[in-house]
Amino acid sequence: MQTRSLHTRTPLPTALPPLQGLDLHARYYSSRKGGDFFDAVAAGPHVVFLLTDIAGTRDAAHSIASAAQDVFRLRVPQLFTTDVINMMDTLGILAREIKVQADNVRISRQATQITLNEYQAGTQAFTAVVTAEEQQLTVEEALLATQGQLQTEVVDLIVALGGGWTQSTLPDVAAQTSNIPPH
Repeated sequence: MQTRSLHTRTPLPTALPPLQGLDLHARYYSSRKGGDFFDAVAAGPHVVFLLTDIAGTRDAAHSIASAAQDVFRLRVPQLFTTDVINMMDTLGILAREIKVQADNVRISRQATQITLNEYQAGTQAFTAVVTAEEQQLTVEEALLATQGQLQTEVVDLIVALGGGWTQSTLPDVAAQTSNIPPH
């Protein structure tokens, strides 16, 4: 750490952390007048990047960037513990699962419509329509369950990072959803 005052020091040079199988390069052009700045810190198997563009004179921007760098380097290891990283990985997995399930819902709705068309044309029994609708309902319920799980995980992550809210700051969901037409 440089010994000059926080108000006058230039941000420390950044050496990007090594990651197996990933080649990272960056260049910092310090001759600019403003406060464009980056930093990166390894947090387990992940790298957390800080990108800033601080307006103002070079000296003022550097003092702000130096303070931001100090806080960033201090807080990343605290915020990105193994538990938080695992939560973030879980969010990614759930998001991919939601995408697959949404495709399944789309395909199931198409299959139901095809079966209904075939019934109306007289080539399918009505029980085939009921079966298709039952399968559609099953995949729609699975998607809703995964979406609910994702929302719960997001709330858990926010709480783990020290955030939160009170009941009075939440929107009235019943009022917002009363005007949504069904499919």
